[in-house]
Amino acid sequence: MKKLIILALTIAAGCRPSRESAGESILSYPVPFSGQTAAWYCTNGFYEHDFSLTGGHLLAQWFSGGDPVLAEDFSDRFNIPAYLGPDPAMNPGVESPNCQIHGYWKPFEYDQAQFLEWLAQKRGMTDYLPANARRFNDYKGDLANPVVIGEAVPGDLKKSYGKQVTFSGGRVRFFQDNRLNPARWWAPYNAIMHHETTATFMVDDVPAPKIVRVRQIMDDYLTGKDRTQRIVLRYKARIRVEDYRAQTDERSIFDMYLPGELESGKDLLTSLHREWRQRAQGDTPMARWTKAYMERRLETPFVQVSVCFNMSQENERYILQEMILFNKDYLSTTVGHYKPVNNDALSQWMYEGGCSGFVGWNRFPVDKLKVDGLTCDKEFPVVLSGGEYADVSGNDSPVIERTVEGAIDITNYYVMARRNDFFPGERGFYIDDDLMHGFNAPGTPEYDPEFKPSIFWGGFMFEMAGPYLLDIDIEQFDITIDS
Repeated sequence: MKKLIILALTIAAGCRPSRESAGESILSYPVPFSGQTAAWYCTNGFYEHDFSLTGGHLLAQWFSGGDPVLAEDFSDRFNIPAYLGPDPAMNPGVESPNCQIHGYWKPFEYDQAQFLEWLAQKRGMTDYLPANARRFNDYKGDLANPVVIGEAVPGDLKKSYGKQVTFSGGRVRFFQDNRLNPARWWAPYNAIMHHETTATFMVDDVPAPKIVRVRQIMDDYLTGKDRTQRIVLRYKARIRVEDYRAQTDERSIFDMYLPGELESGKDLLTSLHREWRQRAQGDTPMARWTKAYMERRLETPFVQVSVCFNMSQENERYILQEMILFNKDYLSTTVGHYKPVNNDALSQWMYEGGCSGFVGWNRFPVDKLKVDGLTCDKEFPVVLSGGEYADVSGNDSPVIERTVEGAIDITNYYVMARRNDFFPGERGFYIDDDLMHGFNAPGTPEYDPEFKPSIFWGGFMFEMAGPYLLDIDIEQFDITIDS
Protein backbone atom coordinates (compact mmCIF):
# COMPACT_ATOMS: atom_id res chain seq x y z
CA MET A 1 0.00 0.00 0.00
CA LYS A 2 2.84 2.37 0.82
CA LYS A 3 4.29 1.78 -2.63
CA LEU A 4 0.99 2.73 -4.29
CA ILE A 5 0.79 5.96 -2.27
CA ILE A 6 4.33 6.93 -3.28
CA LEU A 7 3.53 6.26 -6.92
CA ALA A 8 0.39 8.35 -6.74
CA LEU A 9 2.29 11.28 -5.24
CA THR A 10 4.77 11.26 -8.10
CA ILE A 11 2.14 11.71 -10.81
CA ALA A 12 2.17 15.49 -10.57
CA ALA A 13 5.91 15.69 -10.99
CA GLY A 14 5.96 13.13 -13.80
CA CYS A 15 9.11 12.24 -15.67
CA ARG A 16 11.52 14.56 -17.39
CA PRO A 17 10.18 15.27 -20.91
CA SER A 18 12.23 15.83 -24.00
CA ARG A 19 10.90 17.88 -26.92
CA GLU A 20 11.90 16.88 -30.42
CA SER A 21 10.37 17.45 -33.84
CA ALA A 22 8.35 14.74 -35.58
CA GLY A 23 10.11 12.36 -37.93
CA GLU A 24 8.91 9.92 -40.60
CA SER A 25 5.27 8.83 -40.32
CA ILE A 26 4.52 5.09 -40.23
CA LEU A 27 0.73 5.47 -40.67
CA SER A 28 -1.24 5.09 -43.87
CA TYR A 29 -3.27 8.17 -43.00
CA PRO A 30 -1.36 10.61 -40.76
CA VAL A 31 -3.37 13.66 -39.68
CA PRO A 32 -2.95 16.24 -41.07
CA PHE A 33 -3.00 14.42 -44.41
CA SER A 34 -1.99 15.83 -47.80
CA GLY A 35 -2.91 12.99 -50.17
CA GLN A 36 -6.12 11.52 -51.57
CA THR A 37 -8.49 10.24 -48.89
CA ALA A 38 -10.07 6.82 -49.39
CA ALA A 39 -11.93 5.84 -46.24
CA TRP A 40 -13.79 2.58 -45.64
CA TYR A 41 -16.74 2.61 -43.25
CA CYS A 42 -16.86 -0.68 -41.35
CA THR A 43 -20.01 -2.16 -39.89
CA ASN A 44 -20.10 -5.00 -37.37
CA GLY A 45 -21.16 -8.47 -38.49
CA PHE A 46 -22.95 -11.33 -36.79
CA TYR A 47 -21.21 -14.35 -35.29
CA GLU A 48 -22.27 -17.92 -36.02
CA HIS A 49 -23.33 -18.34 -32.40
CA ASP A 50 -25.73 -15.40 -32.74
CA PHE A 51 -28.03 -17.85 -34.54
CA SER A 52 -27.98 -20.42 -31.76
CA LEU A 53 -30.98 -21.08 -29.49
CA THR A 54 -28.69 -22.34 -26.72
CA GLY A 55 -25.92 -20.88 -24.62
CA GLY A 56 -27.61 -17.57 -23.81
CA HIS A 57 -27.21 -16.00 -27.26
CA LEU A 58 -30.18 -13.68 -27.45
CA LEU A 59 -30.28 -12.67 -31.11
CA ALA A 60 -31.98 -15.70 -32.72
CA GLN A 61 -33.89 -16.43 -29.53
CA TRP A 62 -35.47 -13.01 -29.57
CA PHE A 63 -36.18 -12.67 -33.30
CA SER A 64 -37.72 -16.16 -33.37
CA GLY A 65 -39.49 -15.90 -30.03
CA GLY A 66 -37.82 -19.18 -29.13
CA ASP A 67 -39.68 -21.01 -31.90
CA PRO A 68 -37.20 -23.43 -33.55
CA VAL A 69 -39.06 -23.30 -36.87
CA LEU A 70 -38.87 -19.50 -36.95
CA ALA A 71 -35.25 -19.65 -35.76
CA GLU A 72 -34.38 -21.84 -38.75
CA ASP A 73 -36.22 -19.43 -41.04
CA PHE A 74 -34.38 -16.49 -39.48
CA SER A 75 -31.03 -18.26 -39.90
CA ASP A 76 -31.77 -19.17 -43.53
CA ARG A 77 -32.60 -15.55 -44.26
CA PHE A 78 -29.86 -13.71 -42.33
CA ASN A 79 -27.02 -16.14 -41.57
CA ILE A 80 -25.22 -15.22 -44.77
CA PRO A 81 -21.58 -14.24 -45.51
CA ALA A 82 -22.55 -10.61 -46.09
CA TYR A 83 -23.64 -10.37 -42.46
CA LEU A 84 -20.55 -12.04 -41.00
CA GLY A 85 -18.27 -9.05 -41.53
CA PRO A 86 -18.16 -5.43 -42.77
CA ASP A 87 -20.66 -4.71 -45.53
CA PRO A 88 -18.90 -3.91 -48.85
CA ALA A 89 -22.15 -2.37 -50.14
CA MET A 90 -21.65 0.44 -47.64
CA ASN A 91 -18.50 1.53 -49.54
CA PRO A 92 -19.11 1.41 -53.30
CA GLY A 93 -16.01 2.13 -55.35
CA VAL A 94 -13.59 2.16 -52.40
CA GLU A 95 -11.18 -0.72 -53.03
CA SER A 96 -7.95 0.38 -51.34
CA PRO A 97 -8.79 2.51 -48.31
CA ASN A 98 -5.97 4.31 -46.51
CA CYS A 99 -8.18 4.75 -43.46
CA GLN A 100 -10.92 2.73 -41.77
CA ILE A 101 -13.80 4.09 -39.72
CA HIS A 102 -15.62 1.61 -37.49
CA GLY A 103 -19.12 2.43 -36.27
CA TYR A 104 -20.12 -1.02 -34.94
CA TRP A 105 -23.57 -1.06 -36.52
CA LYS A 106 -25.10 -4.53 -36.57
CA PRO A 107 -26.88 -5.87 -39.68
CA PHE A 108 -30.31 -5.39 -38.06
CA GLU A 109 -29.42 -1.67 -37.89
CA TYR A 110 -27.76 -0.85 -41.20
CA ASP A 111 -30.16 -3.15 -43.09
CA GLN A 112 -32.98 -2.65 -40.63
CA ALA A 113 -35.75 -2.45 -43.25
CA GLN A 114 -35.28 -6.15 -44.07
CA PHE A 115 -35.25 -7.21 -40.42
CA LEU A 116 -38.33 -5.14 -39.63
CA GLU A 117 -40.11 -6.64 -42.63
CA TRP A 118 -39.26 -10.15 -41.41
CA LEU A 119 -40.53 -9.28 -37.92
CA ALA A 120 -43.80 -7.95 -39.31
CA GLN A 121 -44.37 -10.96 -41.56
CA LYS A 122 -43.31 -13.70 -39.16
CA ARG A 123 -44.31 -12.35 -35.76
CA GLY A 124 -46.60 -9.39 -36.35
CA MET A 125 -44.20 -7.02 -34.57
CA THR A 126 -43.29 -3.50 -35.70
CA ASP A 127 -39.88 -2.97 -34.05
CA TYR A 128 -36.98 -4.52 -32.16
CA LEU A 129 -36.62 -1.42 -29.95
CA PRO A 130 -38.78 0.07 -27.19
CA ALA A 131 -41.25 2.76 -28.20
CA ASN A 132 -39.33 5.80 -26.91
CA ALA A 133 -36.03 4.74 -28.48
CA ARG A 134 -37.18 6.32 -31.74
CA ARG A 135 -38.96 9.38 -30.36
CA PHE A 136 -36.27 11.72 -31.78
CA ASN A 137 -35.74 9.77 -35.00
CA ASP A 138 -38.48 7.67 -36.59
CA TYR A 139 -36.42 6.67 -39.65
CA LYS A 140 -36.70 2.91 -40.26
CA GLY A 141 -34.95 2.57 -43.60
CA ASP A 142 -31.47 1.19 -44.24
CA LEU A 143 -28.68 3.31 -42.80
CA ALA A 144 -26.43 5.52 -44.87
CA ASN A 145 -22.63 5.67 -44.87
CA PRO A 146 -21.73 8.52 -42.48
CA VAL A 147 -18.32 9.24 -44.06
CA VAL A 148 -18.06 12.55 -45.92
CA ILE A 149 -14.98 13.21 -48.09
CA GLY A 150 -13.87 16.75 -48.91
CA GLU A 151 -16.61 19.03 -50.18
CA ALA A 152 -19.21 16.29 -50.52
CA VAL A 153 -22.65 17.26 -49.29
CA PRO A 154 -23.39 15.66 -45.86
CA GLY A 155 -26.32 13.26 -45.78
CA ASP A 156 -29.42 13.32 -43.62
CA LEU A 157 -28.19 12.71 -40.06
CA LYS A 158 -31.36 10.78 -39.27
CA LYS A 159 -30.32 8.22 -41.88
CA SER A 160 -26.96 7.67 -40.17
CA TYR A 161 -28.30 7.65 -36.59
CA GLY A 162 -26.72 11.06 -35.92
CA LYS A 163 -23.23 9.96 -36.96
CA GLN A 164 -20.92 11.79 -39.37
CA VAL A 165 -17.18 11.49 -40.04
CA THR A 166 -15.73 14.26 -42.21
CA PHE A 167 -12.36 14.21 -44.00
CA SER A 168 -11.61 17.75 -45.15
CA GLY A 169 -8.56 19.98 -45.35
CA GLY A 170 -6.31 17.15 -44.17
CA ARG A 171 -8.19 16.86 -40.88
CA VAL A 172 -10.80 14.49 -39.49
CA ARG A 173 -13.98 15.40 -37.65
CA PHE A 174 -16.09 12.98 -35.60
CA PHE A 175 -19.68 14.09 -35.03
CA GLN A 176 -22.41 12.23 -33.15
CA ASP A 177 -25.81 13.62 -32.20
CA ASN A 178 -26.86 10.71 -30.03
CA ARG A 179 -30.41 11.97 -29.68
CA LEU A 180 -30.92 10.74 -33.24
CA ASN A 181 -29.55 7.31 -32.37
CA PRO A 182 -32.27 4.84 -31.32
CA ALA A 183 -29.46 2.66 -29.94
CA ARG A 184 -28.11 5.45 -27.69
CA TRP A 185 -28.54 3.20 -24.64
CA TRP A 186 -27.15 -0.01 -26.08
CA ALA A 187 -24.11 -1.62 -24.49
CA PRO A 188 -22.00 -4.71 -25.24
CA TYR A 189 -22.38 -8.10 -23.63
CA ASN A 190 -20.60 -10.67 -25.72
CA ALA A 191 -22.16 -13.77 -24.15
CA ILE A 192 -25.58 -12.62 -25.38
CA MET A 193 -25.07 -10.58 -28.53
CA HIS A 194 -22.05 -8.47 -29.36
CA HIS A 195 -23.09 -4.85 -29.75
CA GLU A 196 -20.99 -1.86 -28.79
CA THR A 197 -21.96 1.39 -27.17
CA THR A 198 -22.30 4.31 -29.57
CA ALA A 199 -18.79 4.61 -30.97
CA THR A 200 -16.62 5.85 -33.80
CA PHE A 201 -13.16 4.31 -34.14
CA MET A 202 -10.56 5.43 -36.69
CA VAL A 203 -8.11 2.61 -37.41
CA ASP A 204 -4.95 3.81 -39.15
CA ASP A 205 -2.90 0.91 -40.48
CA VAL A 206 0.89 0.61 -40.62
CA PRO A 207 2.11 -0.84 -43.97
CA ALA A 208 3.76 -4.26 -43.68
CA PRO A 209 7.35 -3.12 -44.45
CA LYS A 210 7.13 -0.50 -41.73
CA ILE A 211 5.79 -3.06 -39.25
CA VAL A 212 9.01 -5.04 -39.79
CA ARG A 213 11.13 -1.92 -39.43
CA VAL A 214 9.37 -0.73 -36.27
CA ARG A 215 9.70 -4.18 -34.69
CA GLN A 216 13.46 -4.00 -35.08
CA ILE A 217 13.63 -0.43 -33.74
CA MET A 218 11.61 -1.39 -30.66
CA ASP A 219 13.65 -4.51 -29.97
CA ASP A 220 16.94 -2.67 -30.37
CA TYR A 221 15.65 0.04 -28.05
CA LEU A 222 14.49 -2.45 -25.40
CA THR A 223 17.78 -4.35 -25.37
CA GLY A 224 19.91 -1.18 -25.51
CA LYS A 225 21.54 -2.24 -28.75
CA ASP A 226 20.47 0.98 -30.47
CA ARG A 227 18.53 3.87 -28.96
CA THR A 228 19.07 6.46 -31.67
CA GLN A 229 15.55 5.96 -33.03
CA ARG A 230 12.25 6.10 -31.21
CA ILE A 231 8.55 5.63 -32.04
CA VAL A 232 6.39 8.61 -31.03
CA LEU A 233 2.62 9.11 -31.11
CA ARG A 234 1.37 12.72 -31.43
CA TYR A 235 -2.21 13.91 -31.18
CA LYS A 236 -4.27 17.09 -30.88
CA ALA A 237 -8.04 17.40 -30.89
CA ARG A 238 -10.73 19.87 -29.89
CA ILE A 239 -13.65 18.22 -28.11
CA ARG A 240 -17.12 19.68 -27.57
CA VAL A 241 -19.92 17.95 -25.66
CA GLU A 242 -23.49 19.24 -25.52
CA ASP A 243 -25.68 17.77 -22.79
CA TYR A 244 -29.34 17.16 -23.69
CA ARG A 245 -30.33 15.04 -20.70
CA ALA A 246 -32.59 17.75 -19.29
CA GLN A 247 -34.22 18.62 -22.63
CA THR A 248 -34.90 14.96 -23.46
CA ASP A 249 -35.71 13.97 -19.87
CA GLU A 250 -33.40 10.98 -20.25
CA ARG A 251 -30.83 10.93 -17.47
CA SER A 252 -30.55 7.16 -17.58
CA ILE A 253 -31.93 4.29 -19.62
CA PHE A 254 -34.80 3.99 -17.14
CA ASP A 255 -36.15 7.37 -18.23
CA MET A 256 -36.53 6.02 -21.78
CA TYR A 257 -38.84 3.20 -20.76
CA LEU A 258 -42.58 3.61 -20.52
CA PRO A 259 -44.10 2.62 -17.15
CA GLY A 260 -43.80 -1.13 -16.71
CA GLU A 261 -41.93 -1.57 -20.00
CA LEU A 262 -38.70 -2.86 -18.47
CA GLU A 263 -40.62 -5.60 -16.65
CA SER A 264 -42.87 -6.64 -19.54
CA GLY A 265 -41.50 -5.14 -22.78
CA LYS A 266 -41.03 -7.60 -25.64
CA ASP A 267 -38.41 -5.74 -27.68
CA LEU A 268 -34.79 -6.83 -28.11
CA LEU A 269 -33.14 -4.05 -26.07
CA THR A 270 -35.50 -4.47 -23.11
CA SER A 271 -35.06 -8.24 -23.21
CA LEU A 272 -31.30 -7.73 -23.20
CA HIS A 273 -31.57 -5.40 -20.20
CA ARG A 274 -33.68 -7.91 -18.28
CA GLU A 275 -31.15 -10.64 -19.10
CA TRP A 276 -28.42 -8.43 -17.64
CA ARG A 277 -30.42 -7.92 -14.45
CA GLN A 278 -31.01 -11.64 -14.04
CA ARG A 279 -27.33 -12.41 -14.49
CA ALA A 280 -26.47 -9.73 -11.92
CA GLN A 281 -28.34 -11.57 -9.16
CA GLY A 282 -26.39 -13.31 -6.44
CA ASP A 283 -23.00 -12.84 -4.82
CA THR A 284 -20.71 -14.60 -7.28
CA PRO A 285 -17.77 -12.72 -8.85
CA MET A 286 -19.51 -12.87 -12.24
CA ALA A 287 -22.78 -11.53 -10.83
CA ARG A 288 -21.02 -8.67 -9.06
CA TRP A 289 -19.09 -7.75 -12.20
CA THR A 290 -22.23 -7.98 -14.35
CA LYS A 291 -24.08 -5.66 -11.99
CA ALA A 292 -21.27 -3.10 -12.10
CA TYR A 293 -20.97 -3.36 -15.89
CA MET A 294 -24.71 -2.92 -16.32
CA GLU A 295 -24.80 0.15 -14.09
CA ARG A 296 -21.72 1.80 -15.66
CA ARG A 297 -22.19 0.97 -19.36
CA LEU A 298 -25.86 0.25 -20.00
CA GLU A 299 -27.74 2.44 -17.54
CA THR A 300 -25.55 5.52 -17.08
CA PRO A 301 -24.71 8.19 -19.69
CA PHE A 302 -21.02 8.85 -20.36
CA VAL A 303 -18.48 10.02 -22.94
CA GLN A 304 -14.87 8.92 -23.30
CA VAL A 305 -12.28 9.77 -25.97
CA SER A 306 -9.05 7.79 -26.39
CA VAL A 307 -5.97 7.26 -28.54
CA CYS A 308 -4.43 3.83 -28.91
CA PHE A 309 -1.84 1.68 -30.64
CA ASN A 310 -1.96 -2.04 -31.31
CA MET A 311 1.39 -3.73 -30.71
CA SER A 312 0.47 -7.19 -31.99
CA GLN A 313 -2.21 -9.08 -33.86
CA GLU A 314 -0.26 -12.11 -35.00
CA ASN A 315 -0.38 -15.72 -33.79
CA GLU A 316 -3.44 -15.14 -31.60
CA ARG A 317 -1.73 -12.31 -29.75
CA TYR A 318 -3.36 -8.91 -29.40
CA ILE A 319 -1.72 -6.20 -27.31
CA LEU A 320 -3.81 -3.04 -27.53
CA GLN A 321 -2.82 -0.03 -25.41
CA GLU A 322 -5.49 2.69 -25.03
CA MET A 323 -4.99 6.03 -23.26
CA ILE A 324 -8.12 7.98 -22.26
CA LEU A 325 -7.81 11.68 -23.14
CA PHE A 326 -11.30 12.92 -22.20
CA ASN A 327 -13.71 11.53 -19.63
CA LYS A 328 -17.24 12.58 -18.77
CA ASP A 329 -18.66 10.23 -16.14
CA TYR A 330 -16.97 7.16 -17.61
CA LEU A 331 -16.32 4.64 -14.82
CA SER A 332 -14.03 1.63 -14.46
CA THR A 333 -15.51 -1.84 -14.81
CA THR A 334 -12.37 -3.66 -13.69
CA VAL A 335 -11.30 -2.05 -10.39
CA GLY A 336 -12.63 -4.13 -7.52
CA HIS A 337 -13.56 -7.03 -9.79
CA TYR A 338 -10.43 -8.44 -11.39
CA LYS A 339 -6.79 -7.59 -12.00
CA PRO A 340 -6.19 -7.04 -15.73
CA VAL A 341 -2.38 -7.18 -15.60
CA ASN A 342 0.31 -8.51 -13.28
CA ASN A 343 0.86 -5.06 -11.77
CA ASP A 344 -1.25 -3.82 -8.86
CA ALA A 345 -0.57 -0.12 -9.44
CA LEU A 346 -1.56 -0.10 -13.12
CA SER A 347 -4.52 -2.39 -12.45
CA GLN A 348 -6.01 0.10 -10.00
CA TRP A 349 -6.14 2.73 -12.77
CA MET A 350 -7.54 0.49 -15.49
CA TYR A 351 -10.99 1.26 -16.91
CA GLU A 352 -11.19 -1.78 -19.21
CA GLY A 353 -8.75 -4.54 -19.91
CA GLY A 354 -7.43 -7.98 -19.42
CA CYS A 355 -8.93 -10.12 -22.16
CA SER A 356 -7.52 -13.65 -21.84
CA GLY A 357 -4.47 -15.79 -22.43
CA PHE A 358 -1.93 -13.82 -24.47
CA VAL A 359 -4.58 -11.37 -25.69
CA GLY A 360 -4.07 -8.13 -23.81
CA TRP A 361 -5.97 -4.86 -23.70
CA ASN A 362 -5.17 -1.96 -21.37
CA ARG A 363 -7.28 1.22 -21.17
CA PHE A 364 -6.25 3.85 -18.62
CA PRO A 365 -6.04 7.67 -18.31
CA VAL A 366 -3.25 9.31 -20.29
CA ASP A 367 -1.85 11.13 -17.25
CA LYS A 368 -0.92 7.75 -15.73
CA LEU A 369 1.93 7.71 -18.26
CA LYS A 370 3.64 10.25 -15.99
CA VAL A 371 3.98 8.03 -12.92
CA ASP A 372 7.68 7.94 -12.08
CA GLY A 373 8.92 4.39 -11.56
CA LEU A 374 5.80 2.79 -13.02
CA THR A 375 5.12 4.07 -16.53
CA CYS A 376 8.20 6.28 -16.89
CA ASP A 377 11.41 7.37 -15.20
CA LYS A 378 14.14 9.94 -15.81
CA GLU A 379 15.92 7.72 -18.32
CA PHE A 380 12.74 6.71 -20.11
CA PRO A 381 10.26 9.63 -20.20
CA VAL A 382 7.04 8.59 -21.93
CA VAL A 383 5.08 11.86 -22.17
CA LEU A 384 7.28 14.18 -24.18
CA SER A 385 4.77 17.04 -24.16
CA GLY A 386 1.17 17.67 -23.11
CA GLY A 387 -0.54 14.52 -21.97
CA GLU A 388 -3.02 16.21 -19.65
CA TYR A 389 -6.14 14.23 -18.76
CA ALA A 390 -9.39 16.12 -19.42
CA ASP A 391 -11.59 14.56 -16.74
CA VAL A 392 -14.86 16.52 -16.58
CA SER A 393 -16.80 13.90 -14.64
CA GLY A 394 -19.50 15.52 -12.51
CA ASN A 395 -19.53 18.66 -14.66
CA ASP A 396 -23.16 19.14 -15.71
CA SER A 397 -22.62 22.27 -17.79
CA PRO A 398 -24.80 22.28 -20.94
CA VAL A 399 -21.69 22.70 -23.10
CA ILE A 400 -18.15 21.50 -22.30
CA GLU A 401 -15.16 22.22 -24.51
CA ARG A 402 -11.61 20.96 -24.08
CA THR A 403 -8.46 20.68 -26.19
CA VAL A 404 -6.30 17.60 -25.71
CA GLU A 405 -2.81 17.23 -27.13
CA GLY A 406 0.41 15.42 -26.44
CA ALA A 407 3.38 13.40 -27.61
CA ILE A 408 3.87 9.85 -26.29
CA ASP A 409 7.16 7.98 -26.66
CA ILE A 410 6.03 4.42 -27.42
CA THR A 411 9.56 3.01 -27.29
CA ASN A 412 10.05 4.30 -23.74
CA TYR A 413 6.59 3.04 -22.81
CA TYR A 414 7.56 -0.39 -24.16
CA VAL A 415 10.64 -0.47 -21.90
CA MET A 416 8.54 0.42 -18.83
CA ALA A 417 5.76 -1.97 -19.83
CA ARG A 418 8.14 -4.92 -20.01
CA ARG A 419 9.87 -3.86 -16.82
CA ASN A 420 6.58 -3.66 -14.89
CA ASP A 421 4.52 -6.49 -16.41
CA PHE A 422 1.87 -4.61 -18.40
CA PHE A 423 1.42 -7.37 -20.98
CA PRO A 424 -0.31 -10.78 -20.69
CA GLY A 425 1.81 -13.77 -19.80
CA GLU A 426 4.44 -11.77 -17.91
CA ARG A 427 5.94 -13.97 -15.16
CA GLY A 428 3.29 -16.61 -15.88
CA PHE A 429 0.34 -14.32 -15.14
CA TYR A 430 -2.63 -14.28 -17.48
CA ILE A 431 -6.40 -14.17 -17.21
CA ASP A 432 -8.14 -17.43 -17.95
CA ASP A 433 -10.89 -17.07 -20.55
CA ASP A 434 -13.47 -18.82 -18.38
CA LEU A 435 -12.51 -16.86 -15.28
CA MET A 436 -11.95 -13.43 -16.78
CA HIS A 437 -14.36 -11.55 -14.57
CA GLY A 438 -13.55 -11.78 -10.89
CA PHE A 439 -10.43 -13.93 -10.79
CA ASN A 440 -6.67 -13.72 -11.10
CA ALA A 441 -5.46 -16.82 -12.86
CA PRO A 442 -1.69 -17.37 -12.78
CA GLY A 443 -0.96 -20.02 -15.38
CA THR A 444 1.88 -21.99 -16.81
CA PRO A 445 2.36 -20.18 -20.16
CA GLU A 446 4.75 -17.28 -19.87
CA TYR A 447 5.48 -14.32 -22.08
CA ASP A 448 7.58 -15.72 -24.91
CA PRO A 449 11.00 -14.02 -24.70
CA GLU A 450 11.32 -14.44 -28.48
CA PHE A 451 8.08 -12.53 -29.11
CA LYS A 452 8.81 -9.04 -30.42
CA PRO A 453 5.93 -6.53 -30.69
CA SER A 454 5.68 -3.79 -33.29
CA ILE A 455 2.98 -1.25 -34.18
CA PHE A 456 0.28 -2.63 -36.46
CA TRP A 457 -2.08 0.33 -36.32
CA GLY A 458 -2.90 3.46 -34.40
CA GLY A 459 -6.40 4.50 -33.42
CA PHE A 460 -8.48 7.48 -32.35
CA MET A 461 -11.91 6.74 -30.92
CA PHE A 462 -14.83 7.68 -28.73
CA GLU A 463 -17.56 5.80 -26.90
CA MET A 464 -20.72 7.29 -25.45
CA ALA A 465 -24.16 6.47 -24.09
CA GLY A 466 -27.15 8.70 -23.57
CA PRO A 467 -28.48 11.90 -25.20
CA TYR A 468 -25.22 13.81 -25.74
CA LEU A 469 -23.95 15.60 -28.82
CA LEU A 470 -20.23 15.05 -29.37
CA ASP A 471 -18.06 16.97 -31.83
CA ILE A 472 -14.33 16.14 -32.16
CA ASP A 473 -12.03 18.06 -34.50
CA ILE A 474 -8.84 15.99 -34.91
CA GLU A 475 -6.03 18.35 -35.92
CA GLN A 476 -3.17 15.88 -35.46
CA PHE A 477 -2.84 12.14 -35.17
CA ASP A 478 0.39 10.47 -36.21
CA ILE A 479 2.96 7.87 -35.18
CA THR A 480 6.47 8.62 -36.37
CA ILE A 481 10.03 7.28 -36.33
CA ASP A 482 12.10 10.00 -34.63
CA SER A 483 15.87 10.21 -34.52
